[in-house]
This record gives sequence, C-alpha cells and structure tokens, in this order.
Amino acid sequence: MPELITLNNIDSDAVDLFTALATDNATLNGTTTLGAATEITSLPEFVLVSVLAEQAKIQASDKEASDVFGTSVSISGDGLTAIVGAPNEDTGGSNVGAAYIFIRSGTSWTQQAKIQASDAETLDYFGLSVSISSNGNTAIVGARQEDTGVTDAGAAYIFTRSGTTWTETQKIQASDAEASDWFGHSVSISSDGLTGIVGARQEDTGATDAGAAYIFAPEFSLTFDISQSSIFVHDTATENFTANFTNVPTTNDRTISAALIIPQGAAGYLPTAVQIDGESQVILWQGAVTPEPSINATDIVRFTLFRSGGTWSVLGVVNKFGSV
Repeated sequence: MPELITLNNIDSDAVDLFTALATDNATLNGTTTLGAATEITSLPEFVLVSVLAEQAKIQASDKEASDVFGTSVSISGDGLTAIVGAPNEDTGGSNVGAAYIFIRSGTSWTQQAKIQASDAETLDYFGLSVSISSNGNTAIVGARQEDTGVTDAGAAYIFTRSGTTWTETQKIQASDAEASDWFGHSVSISSDGLTGIVGARQEDTGATDAGAAYIFAPEFSLTFDISQSSIFVHDTATENFTANFTNVPTTNDRTISAALIIPQGAAGYLPTAVQIDGESQVILWQGAVTPEPSINATDIVRFTLFRSGGTWSVLGVVNKFGSV
C-alpha cells in the first residue's frame, strides 16, 4: 500500500528522499550515496494529500455558559451543511439539549436552524450525539437520558429539511427499552439518510451494561383504498411491506374484509404491519404465529378488520396456492 504522507508523519528521511529524487549524486542522511536519480530502482510510493486549514469558527447564536456546544459534530458529504450538538443547552429546562445546523456559502458559515425534541424535558441531553446525511437534508440526534417509558431509557430523533426549514419527523426508541440503557449515546445515519444506527451503551441483555446497537430502516408501505375495492393485487413485491388501508368506514361495531393477492417469485414477501388510515394496528395472525411467505407460489392474505367502540382489531390469515 502507498505510504500516506501528511504534515504529521513526514520525517527527515522522507525530506532527504524527495531531495534525492531531484538531485544527481545526492547523499541520504549524510552517509549513503544514491547516485544519479535515474539509477534509483526501489522507492516507497508516496501519496500527497491536501492539508486542511481552518475555514471558520462557529458558535451557537444563543450561546450560554456550560452549553458544551461541540460535544458532537457531523458534516454532510458535500461539505455544505454541518450539525453541532449542545447537550447541556437549557432552553426549556436544565440540560434539555439542542443541536444547531450551519450552512456554508463560499467560505462563510451561518446558522440555519436550532433544533430540539418536540417532547424535550429536563436532563434529556439531546444533542449528545448527532449525524447528518450526505446531502445534508436528514439528521439524527441522540438524547440518551430521555425518559419515555422508563428513566434514562433514551431516544433518538429524525429531522428533515425542506428549503430552510427543519422538522422533526420521527422519534425512535428501542423495542426492549429499559431504565438506564442510554439509547442514543451514539448515532449515525447512512449517506442517503434512510438507515440509522443508535448505540445503547448500558443495555443489559446478557450482562450488566453489555451494550447494544439498534438499526432502523425504512418500511415499504402500500396503500389500499377500501372505498374502491376489497380485493387487491400486489404483483411487484420486492420486500416486506406495510399494508395501509384507507377510506375505511368509521362506523362503530362493524366488520370489514379485504384480501391481498401476492404472486411470489424466487423470494417471498408479506405485509408485516397494518395501518388503518395511517394509524398503526397490531396484526393478530391466525395461530398467533407470523406466517412465512410461500416461494414461487401465490399467497392470498385475508384481513378482517373489526371495529368495536372506536377500537380496531385486525385478524390476518394467509392461504397458499400452487406455483405461479
């Protein structure tokens, strides 16, 4: 592999070697004569890299003592957007936390937004960890001592940018959250902003404070308009999906049936979640076991939607048929 030369690892031998390359009969270290440069037959490879120079110093527009702005940082792949965490920022309460978005124009950096959790509370430490997508339009921020469910379980928040406006689009927590897990201690988001990973350094599965990390990915959703039909064909399945039934009659105490016909290929896919008009519902699979999709066959997933007293229940049944 080529040796990487930076200002930190160039030594006197390297400087003398560069001199030798340019000088006939040069002497290395005062003792070794290399002879004419054209006679050098074995030399290490060098890769010259650009040297980073300070372009700007940035601070929060509302900076105060002990905000610890700069605890976490991330910059977009194009170098035009940066996010900086200040987990001890006190707007809304002591150590609620905040993160700040900065954008670059030329060599100038300006603050575009200050973001906080929609459910910010004292001692959440929102901003302890931050990460931003390659295009700078999606960010994830950790709040490792957020208390929803149990004390210090932790949470992470997804924000997206439209124009110059940043909006919280999702709050995520571990499915097995427990007290003092510190979920959100570390975060990272993929370059396309679609997949995130969140560290929980004090998660206890297997051993005290063994730690864990959780990966979150988008869930493919298909919408089925009940007012138009009760039988739907999904013949382009490429992954498991959420079945979102829309325009469902809202009259109390009634039963609605729908069927999804899914011709499968070499890999099978099924709806793994159900929504009714965008609201998530629990699927009660017949037999209480989530079914596996059949391969190279046709699956018909029948859903029965029960509404009683304003509460929905969803029963799912899968019938398998012969080869496609």
